[in-house]
Amino acid sequence: MGDRQKSCSQKGCKQRRKRASQKNWVKANPEYFHGRYEETRRWRVKNPGYQKAWRAKRREIQDEIHPASPMRIIRFVVLAKLFKAEIQDKISV
Repeated sequence: MGDRQKSCSQKGCKQRRKRASQKNWVKANPEYFHGRYEETRRWRVKNPGYQKAWRAKRREIQDEIHPASPMRIIRFVVLAKLFKAEIQDKISV
């Protein structure tokens, strides 16, 4: 743990802390979600299948790269003459 950390880093502790934080936020902002769902529900009734089509077009990154797929190595080839002033053959003392 770092010198500044004041809380437990175990998963269970983090989950309890997150729940408590969210509960306090909702208590401090009771009207934040009020009245929002009804408008969304009406829009979704008028636009059936929108979310499914949206997801089909925009796959998540984790869906595109399977964990079993190996990472590829990419090498950039740059002409040596471009680095003429950048690379030093000998160290001058």
